[in-house]
Amino acid sequence: MTSAVTWRAAVYADRPLLAGFCCTRTPPLVRKTKRKERIDPRPWERVVQSFARQLQVPVKPPAHCILGLDDQGVVAFVHFSMHDAPEFIHLDAIAVRADHRGRGGLLADRAFDEFFNLALGFLPEHGTTSIDAWIHERNEPIRSLAKRRGFAQGFDTMTNPRVPGLHHQWVLDITVG
Repeated sequence: MTSAVTWRAAVYADRPLLAGFCCTRTPPLVRKTKRKERIDPRPWERVVQSFARQLQVPVKPPAHCILGLDDQGVVAFVHFSMHDAPEFIHLDAIAVRADHRGRGGLLADRAFDEFFNLALGFLPEHGTTSIDAWIHERNEPIRSLAKRRGFAQGFDTMTNPRVPGLHHQWVLDITVG
């Protein structure tokens, strides 16, 4: 059994821990197509894992990176950025180490809580702030997390050449004052 998870901003000394972060259990290449290409069934996981492994922490504003750490290293990773002052916060990535997945989203919920509590500190005294995230159409775990946390799926979609399929924008508006 692992120790309790502690949360904090990523620092320079975390670079080796992030370099070994693994948030996917899926073999990278699992099915061949007619053109002899191999297809990853959850390519968004590999993209986030690669992003975390290559991230040069500490990050500079407007970006922020939060890590959940246990006695074995990074157990959760959150990266977000603020654009247009605090009126718009973009949740870039949230990931849980592969050996902690499949537990009903408990650690993902805790990672989201850590992100949200930090983001609340940036909100203006009055007005509305929007938090958005682009979520792959087949990424059910994060879609479920977004629904649990009050996000609504918007109408905007985009494609990413590294991740086949559509990404939908999910938005949470927070009004203060």
